[in-house]
Amino acid sequence: MSIDITQLSKAAIMSIRFDGIVEASQQTDKNALRVSATDMRARPADSEKSIELRRRLGRLWHEKTGGSYPKLESLTLIKQNTFQTWSSGRRRTSRLELAKFVVGLSIDIDTADELFALQDHALDCVNNRFDYIVASAIKDRDDIEQFGNDLQKYCGLSIY
Repeated sequence: MSIDITQLSKAAIMSIRFDGIVEASQQTDKNALRVSATDMRARPADSEKSIELRRRLGRLWHEKTGGSYPKLESLTLIKQNTFQTWSSGRRRTSRLELAKFVVGLSIDIDTADELFALQDHALDCVNNRFDYIVASAIKDRDDIEQFGNDLQKYCGLSIY
């Protein structure tokens, strides 16, 4: 699915009525996404979507940073150990973390939408303010700091 981002404008965001600001999955405690060693042993095989997401994140990281963890952290504010726990499957990516990844690495909107669909569900710029801000940041080629400022301003979310 392709999102038409040409009509998105952060200037108009407060006048748009959204069904939700953020998804319930974005409001969870960061530690709730961690998987214990016991859970890993009892966990069924990863879904194909989860495996594909991890594979694509790794490939995009190599393409955009040359495989550099310091560059990944400076562009996305995602630490090396966090990225490695995603890559190994010990921890799922949250929607906010995935947003930081796609915005910070300047991933195109179609690829970002595919990544979000693999993670949970595709971007919904009509009904969800968070998704609208993510798509707007991609359109405007915002850096991670501008994205963080917009999330704080329009959703009350912090990227730190």
